[in-house]
Amino acid sequence: MLPYEDLVRTRMYEAEQLASRQRLARLLRSHRRWQRAAKRATRRLERTERSLTATENWIAQSAG
Repeated sequence: MLPYEDLVRTRMYEAEQLASRQRLARLLRSHRRWQRAAKRATRRLERTERSLTATENWIAQSAG
């Protein structure tokens, strides 16, 4: 094998490793982003449920 071929193979390997690490980093960022979105949705749902419960109680007291 010629020296430049070895250098090219090394550079290709390094590029593949970098691409692999970047894919993993994007995947982790995406995962964290979806976790935050799920937490926000859960909090919003809980807040809405509390509000509806309070409204239902108010209506029941007013009617009763």
